[in-house]
Amino acid sequence: MEDKVGYPISDRKEINELVFGEKGLIKAVDVDTCNVRLKRIKRLRTSKDENVRGKQFLPYFVNKLVPTLHDFVIKPSLIGKVSTGWTNNNCESANHILKTATQWKLMDLSKFIAKVEQIVEGEKMERCRAVRGTGNFRLTEQFKHHQVSIDHWEMLTEEQRERKIKKFLCDYGKSHPNVVVSTDGSRTLIKTPSAGKKPCQRKRKLSERSRTPSAKRKL
Repeated sequence: MEDKVGYPISDRKEINELVFGEKGLIKAVDVDTCNVRLKRIKRLRTSKDENVRGKQFLPYFVNKLVPTLHDFVIKPSLIGKVSTGWTNNNCESANHILKTATQWKLMDLSKFIAKVEQIVEGEKMERCRAVRGTGNFRLTEQFKHHQVSIDHWEMLTEEQRERKIKKFLCDYGKSHPNVVVSTDGSRTLIKTPSAGKKPCQRKRKLSERSRTPSAKRKL
């Protein structure tokens, strides 16, 4: 690195720690953590690069090191992960994902099973990303207490992350019998004793027949 960017030994140690240390870029276990650490490196080194004469670190880092890490570390780990395309319901969404993954072509059963497994693993990753507030999924109100910020997530150890994910996956949600949730999950209302009943209705609301009062004859 001394020949490439011309930094003193103290700065080289700091750069090595940011990229290759225990909390470094290559130790990121997911895309979101990798992006946060990448931004942190750029922010920390921008001011110091301004005081360096000759070759600077950031151009070498952005143009040489990051593409190498992306092509040989990050990209291979994402092979097989399909992009999620959503339609109007779950069945059509799953159908579209399968067609996109197979490129609308027939496949052998063994290859198709392997492709479905890749899709399921991708969905599991997206489900866990919702805990960090990123990805394609969002936590509903009854699971919001599991959510942590990406900055806090980046500082957790691997054991702490596994405990949080396990706790989230084991939470099936508490039922609230006095609450009604809309079909799309966007609205929540409290039930009332007379919900769904017509005015002056005395029987059960499911068995009561709609009645239209007849108009009185005028004499």
